[in-house]
Amino acid sequence: MILVLVPPGRGRWSPVLLTYDHRRRGELPVPIGVRVGDLVPVNGKTYRVREIRT
Repeated sequence: MILVLVPPGRGRWSPVLLTYDHRRRGELPVPIGVRVGDLVPVNGKTYRVREIRT
C-alpha cells in the first residue's frame, strides 16, 4: 500500500510517498482508516491524501 501525500492548499509540491510493504514486515498489516482528501499529520506537518495505491 502506498499513500501519496501533498501539503494542503494550492501549489506545485512534490508528493510524499508513504509505503508499507507487507512482504518485508513480520506482523500483520495495520489497517489505515484514511480516504482521499483526508488530512494526515506526519512528523509535525499536515498533509492531504491525494491518492491511495494498492
